[in-house]
Amino acid sequence: MRCGALIALVVALAGCKGYPDVCSDYGDKTCIALQISSTGPTAVDTIQVAARSGFTLTQDSRQLSLPKGTATPLPILVPILPASLSAPIVLVDVSGMLHGNVVGTATFTTGLHVGDHVHVTVDLTAATATSDMGGGGGGGGGGGVSADLGAVACDPVTQSICGSGSKCTFTDVSGANNSATECIANGTVGSGRGCTTTPDNCAAGEFCIPSLGYCAHFCRSDSDCPRGTSPNFSYCGTFNSVYAVGSVSQCTVPCNPVLAVGPSGCINPVKCDAWSLPSGDMASTEYTDCGPAGAGTDGASCANSVDCAAGYGCVFTSGGGHCRMYCRGGTNGDCTISGETCRSITGWTFTGACCPSTGC
Repeated sequence: MRCGALIALVVALAGCKGYPDVCSDYGDKTCIALQISSTGPTAVDTIQVAARSGFTLTQDSRQLSLPKGTATPLPILVPILPASLSAPIVLVDVSGMLHGNVVGTATFTTGLHVGDHVHVTVDLTAATATSDMGGGGGGGGGGGVSADLGAVACDPVTQSICGSGSKCTFTDVSGANNSATECIANGTVGSGRGCTTTPDNCAAGEFCIPSLGYCAHFCRSDSDCPRGTSPNFSYCGTFNSVYAVGSVSQCTVPCNPVLAVGPSGCINPVKCDAWSLPSGDMASTEYTDCGPAGAGTDGASCANSVDCAAGYGCVFTSGGGHCRMYCRGGTNGDCTISGETCRSITGWTFTGACCPSTGC
């Protein structure tokens, strides 16, 4: 019997050695063989499965009533067949029910690719009104179960609490309610690279900036950021920061603002800008970072460099701010606009601006 796209078979394992291959009936379909044990309830009559991140289930495949709706002793083995995958790591909530009541819960995460058959073991813990879902023991075939997943007081900078295969991040990626943290499935995308927010597919310690679409590193101080030499070091600041919760902020992403030299290193349509560091921070006055791009080109009025197009920064004089092309300090050859030369700018040590003879 097949039930939707989720679960078609329940095998009671009590008294058995090893376990049957409950995914074998599904050929090259993606399948998780979920072995459900328990540290709390001893029997269930219904299993509910919820896709928290990384995959989807069809509406009619999220709940399984066990044979004849009777209490079935644990452990049992069931196959889960995702309808689609959106990430190489999936995060799954499991609930065991008896007579309409949730008697045990578990959460697991596992690596999964299209066509994979993996085996995962979870332990249902006794459900209470205030309990978080907890994971069970590890599985085989690329599986692995992380404990303490869900809304917990984990640390996004040190990545404490969350288990293997998961990461700590803020609950609300929009920044509207960004004080709560949670453990979610870990991603693989590194700092400065393009990412998705649903699910957040950045690697542990990184998060996907919703408005910019690239991964940034959580930090509390400069020492939490990838170092390097100025201006190509990463600085812990709040510019473009979605998260400035308590002491948590984000690292800047070193990049190249001078388009005459080559690509910026930022993802499209994000651009690279040069910025002045706060007084006394590091041994330099300048850093670079990927950020929003405006439309202003040479001579356009601006209030900030984000008003200027890629390759241009906002330079302030007594006449106000104007977008000017970036150049390497003293390198006139970087200025491709006729009649302009590379001028030094206060606060920029390595970067200059291409300005006409009348001034910036």
